[in-house]
Amino acid sequence: MIETVEASLGDTQLCVVGFGSDAQIDGPLLARIASDHGGQFTRALDGLLLQKFFGVCFEDGALADPEHILHEGDEFSDPHIINVCGEKQITIIIGWGSTATPLRIHIRPPKGKNVGGKYIKETRGRTWLFVRIPLPHNRKRDGHWTFTVDRVPTGGEFPPPPTDVKYFFLVVCAGGPKLRYLGSQQRLYTGDAINPMVSLQYPNRTVPHGAKIQLHVVASTRALGALVQKSGLKTPRIDSDAISAFRSTLQEIERKHDRLPIAPDTMTISLHDDGMHDDGAMDPDGVFNNPLSEFAVVEGTYDYRAVVQYGDGCAASREAFWSVHVEPGIDPDASDSSIVDVTDVDGTNRGTFVVIPRDRYGNPLGPGRSDIFDVYPVADVVLTGEVKDRSDGSYSIGIKWGADVDKPSIMLQQPDRPPGLFVPPAPKGPSECAEPECSGKAEALLDCMGLPESEVKKIRIKSVCFEVTMKEDDC
Repeated sequence: MIETVEASLGDTQLCVVGFGSDAQIDGPLLARIASDHGGQFTRALDGLLLQKFFGVCFEDGALADPEHILHEGDEFSDPHIINVCGEKQITIIIGWGSTATPLRIHIRPPKGKNVGGKYIKETRGRTWLFVRIPLPHNRKRDGHWTFTVDRVPTGGEFPPPPTDVKYFFLVVCAGGPKLRYLGSQQRLYTGDAINPMVSLQYPNRTVPHGAKIQLHVVASTRALGALVQKSGLKTPRIDSDAISAFRSTLQEIERKHDRLPIAPDTMTISLHDDGMHDDGAMDPDGVFNNPLSEFAVVEGTYDYRAVVQYGDGCAASREAFWSVHVEPGIDPDASDSSIVDVTDVDGTNRGTFVVIPRDRYGNPLGPGRSDIFDVYPVADVVLTGEVKDRSDGSYSIGIKWGADVDKPSIMLQQPDRPPGLFVPPAPKGPSECAEPECSGKAEALLDCMGLPESEVKKIRIKSVCFEVTMKEDDC
């Protein structure tokens, strides 16, 4: 479906939200589509996150907060604080997980009564609520706004007992600075430096004073290829929505453990606008960065949340969310390769080139992934077949080469990445007898074949086949 539609998109901006774990989504594909079409890729692990990320995707001036729970014994939530500093309008969005328990909000401006009246526009869905507030409202704008969440009364005279309700809130701002992830325009592989570059600027490209940005990262800790290799490759799913053997195996692993057995690693770093962290100009220009080297050590989806606090006279904040997918970068130095089944056909050597791909950290590519790299011959080597997946993490391809090629080699190429050269140890060719160890055996062989030794120049053993009959039947 993507292939039939993508060419007609033109300059349409795409916001791509992958719903599910790395077993359920094709991270490399989704990240590539978002990057190619001026949008961003975000991974949502549940329905509330799905709602939240669609809410922020095309809005660069968002304030957000982690998810909350309105407990069954609580009539109201604790107050949530919104820092307003110069915005022209705020839209408060809340979303909740159950259609049976709709929620509502009560908003209070700084030093004022609850917000209401004809100037407030409310839009409600089954599991979400938008409340738009033009600013200033009753001459109130900058400062700490608060709101609480409670349940909409339902059930008439005999309402059902209250239950825990999981919800999130999001505030979308009109006016003020915008926080944007500047994104990566290329594929990312294990070992690559990741640049979490963001910009914080007003529409006139001026920069807020006193901005400080913290970046919260949830990283993968175990390579997907290692999981599949340990489990063993399963049969691909072939139906209206075909699933490759690799992804089908990941999904089976997830079903077995109720989740992928990958313990996430979290970290927090500061982003800087000082010209010393690959952030561009030496003077503050609103572009923040802090390259993460030796951070992408396993493949998988990495989730990011940037939080900025700024302002002198009044404090305000912005947040941005995005994900990147890191693919396994095949490294020849960490991989194994060999040439087996060597034969000589009319003076041309033939054999099978076998490679076990790994990345620079030793993580295996795993089986079922011959579609993520291409193979090219080097010098006088000729490929004689297609890449074969041996289902154990190794891949093979037939080759032939001339007698003058000492070390036949191939290259493995991944998209947007330099090719890797694989030079295995010199292959063992057809066995040849050498003086003096083989002289007696060679003479015996000639006698057996009835050939005069004086007429034979060289003996080359190209293949051996024998049959052994044991004395005991049960051996």
